[in-house]
Amino acid sequence: MFQPPRLSLADPELVDRDVLVQVDRLAEEWQAHLLSTLADAVPALGSAAEARQKQLALFFITSLHGLIDTYYYKALPKLLSGLDLIPDDVIETHIECLLTSLEAQVDGVVG
Repeated sequence: MFQPPRLSLADPELVDRDVLVQVDRLAEEWQAHLLSTLADAVPALGSAAEARQKQLALFFITSLHGLIDTYYYKALPKLLSGLDLIPDDVIETHIECLLTSLEAQVDGVVG
């Protein structure tokens, strides 16, 4: 599914265009994979409109991104004192909360 771009450097303009096309393709594949994974976790998501699915997927992934950034940039230094990695229980709890929120959002739209 995920293939690295294959390029030749014959024509720089063609290379630029080819890279953009391949990046767009990879982004679409990644988005489809994310939506599929979330639909497996929250089956009701499949009943939502495509735009709503994308909105909820964005909510989910940006929340995870925020959690990672918080730890990476040590925005919560007192909490992170001495920790090099995010503890598994923190990740699991965060994902459970996100999935519960996602289910509630989907149920509110579909139900």
